[in-house]
Amino acid sequence: MGTIASLGGATSITLHKGLPLLNQTEPIQGRTPLTEEMSSSTDMQNWKWGCIYLLGHCVAWASWMVFQPLQTTLVAVMATLVLGDQLYSGGIIGALLIMLGLYSV
Repeated sequence: MGTIASLGGATSITLHKGLPLLNQTEPIQGRTPLTEEMSSSTDMQNWKWGCIYLLGHCVAWASWMVFQPLQTTLVAVMATLVLGDQLYSGGIIGALLIMLGLYSV
């Protein structure tokens, strides 16, 4: 749920402009219409890259969080395959409960 919220927020920042929060009627100091025209494409390019980086960060962080609770399951599977340990249903249920607990916090 948190991953979906993070990705939704990053996508919303990128795709939804919305209403202006500050109603600035006077130009920002040091900016004239000519300099605004010259730097507007660069500013938009920076915003696009910033949003792409933000989205990438959210995806990477969510992937890392999913990978951490999966480590418990991977250890059990590898112990069964490599070491020949017996895998019990209690171990699987316990691993699922641990992952559920970690995500519900």
